[in-house]
Amino acid sequence: LACGSCYIFSAIDAAEMAFMKAGAITVTGGGLSEQYYLDCKSVGGCDGGWPAEVIEIAISSGTPTTADYGPYKGSPGTCKQGTKLLKVATYGYCTPSQQSGIATVQDIKNCMVRYGPISTCVDATYFSNYESGVFSGTGTQINHAVILCGWDDTKGAWKPRNQWGTGWGEKGYMWIKYGAYSVGTESFWGAVESQPPPPPPA
Repeated sequence: LACGSCYIFSAIDAAEMAFMKAGAITVTGGGLSEQYYLDCKSVGGCDGGWPAEVIEIAISSGTPTTADYGPYKGSPGTCKQGTKLLKVATYGYCTPSQQSGIATVQDIKNCMVRYGPISTCVDATYFSNYESGVFSGTGTQINHAVILCGWDDTKGAWKPRNQWGTGWGEKGYMWIKYGAYSVGTESFWGAVESQPPPPPPA
């Protein structure tokens, strides 16, 4: 059976993008280690969990790079000790009052412009049917987590990256209509260092 670690990938992808944005790690370096959370942390293992629990660990104790810790194996193993840990500085939900739930389209856009790709949860019950184009429909069974990488208002859709490999969807990516399948649930950003206040209007 496949390992239900999408929540780890979603959170670590958000952290990874924050480190890349700050120049602390590079794309060619292999990014941050998801396997570390299967081996060393009690956050649900292959049985699923919430991305926020993972990002909170990345803030409190840090996370190693894949180059230091080792590649993703898809099952829990022995925790490797002594690796350098990089700490995320902070994270926040995309809702204005920092409550959980579904963030609005504009609030997610605002967060993405300021912080980069966004971790989010979604009802992925029918994702196996997706091949290309804009995916639409309704669903409230939150059972998956992805990273939102962009949007297209002409399509009225988000562009998430999934963790199911390049053979799924559009080479691992998809387009999903704004609001479809509860996309935007528990959306949050990560940051490596304190963010300056937005500039005043020109």
